[in-house]
Amino acid sequence: MKFGGTSVGSRERLARMAGLVAADDRPRVIVVSAMGATTDHLLAAGR
Repeated sequence: MKFGGTSVGSRERLARMAGLVAADDRPRVIVVSAMGATTDHLLAAGR
């Protein structure tokens, strides 16, 4: 399962993502992107 930046951008969305992960007990790999605009902020800071 992969969750992009928008899906972890708020408390409510994080809770929804956690619910989706918890609802399935099969082994899997979870990939979570940076929260919200974190990547954009890091890129801007690097410039």
